[in-house]
Amino acid sequence: QEMVAYEYSPDAQALIPSLQDDGYKVYCLENNVTGTKSLKQVKTSGRIALVLGSETDGIGPEVLSLADEVIEIPMHGQKNSLNVSVAGGIALFQLLSAQTSGRYETSAMVHSSEDYKSHNS
Repeated sequence: QEMVAYEYSPDAQALIPSLQDDGYKVYCLENNVTGTKSLKQVKTSGRIALVLGSETDGIGPEVLSLADEVIEIPMHGQKNSLNVSVAGGIALFQLLSAQTSGRYETSAMVHSSEDYKSHNS
């Protein structure tokens, strides 16, 4: 059984460039900024890393600026956000489904220390 590797990092700004140097394409999942790409439009292959922010604050602009792409889950109706674990699951499923290389290596990363601590204490 394959597992998706994940890593918690309190300093996404330091981790993202090293992931990119290791050949990962870094996607930030965010729905409260302009210029995002719909998750449905993402075509990817190779190694990917998905950055998830906290449910209340999202991902900061300094981290978003480092991403290869900022993506969003298209939402219909009045609600415009999802629980971070649900959003992460949807995004990982779609990104892995969009893989074109047949074999994939994926990493998911949560960069908000407050969000991580509140769910793991």
